[in-house]
Amino acid sequence: MSLGEIAGLIAAIAFFVISLACFVPAFKLGKLFDSLGKDIDDAVTHSLPLIDETTKTVEHTNRELEKVDAITDSVGRTTQNIAALSDLYGAALGKPIIKATSAFHGIKETAKEKFPQFFGDTDTEPSKGKHAKDGE
Repeated sequence: MSLGEIAGLIAAIAFFVISLACFVPAFKLGKLFDSLGKDIDDAVTHSLPLIDETTKTVEHTNRELEKVDAITDSVGRTTQNIAALSDLYGAALGKPIIKATSAFHGIKETAKEKFPQFFGDTDTEPSKGKHAKDGE
């Protein structure tokens, strides 16, 4: 064996060792990718039913929110109607009641001045009245 053949043999052995050193991590990396692919398949298999269930839940929630919107609109209209009725009753009944109350108060005060004995008010003199100023 010549020196060139020995050098070639050493180079071939070194190349084989380097190839073997690269093959082991590549083999482990291939196993890792296989395992990762299996895990991804499992995740997809388990997540699709969850996504379907979530879609159904969102659709149900949207239907319920539409019902709540309808109820809210109805409550708003009812509130406006009650406010309008309150204003109507205030305008239709409020002013006449105030006028009637004022008239009855005036009649009562006049009756107290003219007939104090019926009201138990003996301090008021019939000629001066309750609202008369001193010295007139």
